[in-house]
Amino acid sequence: MSFNVDGVHPHDVGGRFNSSGIAGRTGVHCAASFMNSLGTLGSVGASFGVYNSMSEVELFIEPVWTMEKGFWSNEYPNDLLLPS
Repeated sequence: MSFNVDGVHPHDVGGRFNSSGIAGRTGVHCAASFMNSLGTLGSVGASFGVYNSMSEVELFIEPVWTMEKGFWSNEYPNDLLLPS
């Protein structure tokens, strides 16, 4: 699934996940023109499967609820990751 956290740059979300031991993907996911047409800088991607436990899902959700702006949100809040 792909998502954004309102007001937080996708790279800051990815960095928070990384520091929490969660692997995720950030960027435009080979769809720069589409992301630009949506007016978004990019998104965060995460994958779940039948093999994930509920405790793993909870580990994923916790950083989302406590997400804060970081370097990318403060230094590059409106810069496109890949200009079209």
